[in-house]
Amino acid sequence: MNSLQNLILEAEQGSDTMTDLDHSFLRLERLRVMARGKPVYDQEFHAGVNIIRGENSVGKSTIADFIFFILGGEFKEWKPATARVEEVQAQIATPRGKLSLRREKVEGRPPIWVYFGDIETGGEHGIEGWEKYPIYRGQSNLSFTEVLFRSMLLPEAQSDGASNITSHQLLRLLYSDQRTPAPRLFRFESFDKATIRTAVGDLVCGIRSFELFEVELRIRELETRFAAVDSKWSALLNSFPDQIGVTVAAIQNEIDSLEKEKSKLTSEIESVDDAVDSDRNASFLNDRKQAVANLQKLRQNLATTSRKVESSKLEQMELNRFIDHLNHSLSILESAERTAQVLGSIEFSHCPSCLQSLPTEVVDDTCHLCGQEIDQEESASRYNYIRVDIELQIKESRQLLAQELQGFGDAKRHYNKLQRNYEQQTTEFALKFEMSNSPREAFLAERYSAIGRIDKELEQLRRSIQRAAELDELSAEKERLNSDLTRAKDQRTTLQKAAARRRSSALRLVSSKAAGILRMDDSGAQEEFKVADHVDLSFEDDAILLDGLANFSESSNVFLKNAAILGLHLAACADTDFFHPRFALFDNIEDKGMTPSRSHRFQELIVKLTTETTLPNQVIFTTSMMNPELELEDYVIGPHYTEDNKTLDFS
Repeated sequence: MNSLQNLILEAEQGSDTMTDLDHSFLRLERLRVMARGKPVYDQEFHAGVNIIRGENSVGKSTIADFIFFILGGEFKEWKPATARVEEVQAQIATPRGKLSLRREKVEGRPPIWVYFGDIETGGEHGIEGWEKYPIYRGQSNLSFTEVLFRSMLLPEAQSDGASNITSHQLLRLLYSDQRTPAPRLFRFESFDKATIRTAVGDLVCGIRSFELFEVELRIRELETRFAAVDSKWSALLNSFPDQIGVTVAAIQNEIDSLEKEKSKLTSEIESVDDAVDSDRNASFLNDRKQAVANLQKLRQNLATTSRKVESSKLEQMELNRFIDHLNHSLSILESAERTAQVLGSIEFSHCPSCLQSLPTEVVDDTCHLCGQEIDQEESASRYNYIRVDIELQIKESRQLLAQELQGFGDAKRHYNKLQRNYEQQTTEFALKFEMSNSPREAFLAERYSAIGRIDKELEQLRRSIQRAAELDELSAEKERLNSDLTRAKDQRTTLQKAAARRRSSALRLVSSKAAGILRMDDSGAQEEFKVADHVDLSFEDDAILLDGLANFSESSNVFLKNAAILGLHLAACADTDFFHPRFALFDNIEDKGMTPSRSHRFQELIVKLTTETTLPNQVIFTTSMMNPELELEDYVIGPHYTEDNKTLDFS
């Protein structure tokens, strides 16, 4: 079994194989930058604090960018000094062993080559033993993120945002660079999503969002299956005739009852001679006479009801025509009123008959032509009277129409009922009296007809019993799915509450660590830092707040951001429940006008606080203002870089 297979097997076994000392971590042990097949930078790193120091513009930030790049970061804005670099190599340590990495510095998103072992041994094997992994997850092959996460004992987060968590997205929270505005928590990139930031934050805080995601998937699956079963159940239920039960037991009872009735009729047919005697002739004739009378009465009722139906139809037509007439009259009235108002305002200068000039002085409220007095209110009242009268007639006519429609419906239903009764009695009369010449034949015909009816009903019931059995199965399936859905929703609620508790606990610890760092800033540059109480990290909003405030002086913003990232790092070093790789990279501790004394103080705090932790961790930072007290082999990496001795040596 090779190293990769071991890695996958251990990841599948999960936390059951972990010891008390197992926890996620990542440590860079060696970084090598290649140009033309030769190293132009090659340094070993160690656990704890690693300081890359030197003058400005000598390539310190470039080394930080290469660290970000080789660990899976996506990087495009390379500096001109890196143009000749062809490949970046690294050796890293994880809880599951060492990994050696190689990545070409080309455009796009180059894959990462991985060797499961140290870099020297990997180099001896040439290309053999190295596996190529893409940055993003694929359909079948593992990605570099999956390999790295499994090696670091980080769960593979899966959610709407977490499915996009890559090593790049995780590093955005661990790498504090110079390009990102200080108030931002994550390394800046143009296309960013709050869902991804939230998922990254939940992951590093130790929230097992993948468990909640699996439950969400389970709930969606159960809801889909329940809807499908319920739809099938409803369609099947609606296919049953109204008079038939919908359970197997109810239908079987009806079958048993009909079978008994059929058996009784068969027995009566077999003993017809005993049942029909000579006295039945007189009874047969009386029954026939009564049946004829009943049919005649039914025909009369049918005719009477039919006339009512037709009369109602005619009445409805008349009422509809009358209502249309009234509506038309109302429209004409309104038009006439508007016309009168328009004509009443016309002033005639000449007589329309003889064309002679008319007096120009006319008294108000008089006709301009004949001089007669006009009462505008009386005219409006007349129009209003007519309008109200028409509207009243329309209302009364509609009420009559509604009553007529109700009566028509009742008459139609009564007619249909009489029609069915008449057809049934006509059929029975034909069987009993027209197709039979004697009481014996009528007796037999009536029984055979009833048996035929029963056979049809039995055939329908036997078909229905199969559907009823399927309906019972669907009902049981609905009950089971509903029970599973209830349990899954309860589990979701439990996980959501657990996640909320874990998030609150983790962020309280981060806040405590970060606020403590701020209080230890003895520069006095920011008064609020002296009494710092709460440092709130909002992963969703990509923001950092100190006691509800943001946007201090530029250098204080940098100090606050670095305190937040270091506070998150220290919290993870104090609580093994964090899914944090206990790795941090700072390339901005002197950004935005930071004074040397303030920079020295932050360097001291990094060393002091990280060395006090019990869990293995690594912090790498660059500085051009090296604290002389930290100029020790335990901390510094490589020489003090100068203009003549830059980080990348192409000589």
